[in-house]
Amino acid sequence: MSFQIRDHITPDLAAKARKLSDKKPVLEAMGLQLVSITQRAFDDESLRVKNWPPLKAATIQVKLRD
Repeated sequence: MSFQIRDHITPDLAAKARKLSDKKPVLEAMGLQLVSITQRAFDDESLRVKNWPPLKAATIQVKLRD
């Protein structure tokens, strides 16, 4: 799996990011945002790049047994 981020930050924000001594809080916030986006994509098809293929009959049978 791979992905690309096609977003740009302003020169001012880039300069501020370079000055950060502790990047952990920013990276944690970014991680939480990615988790949130991923969770919403499970509930809202419009947030997915493409729809998932339908489940195979065998998979449906397993889910019905659980």
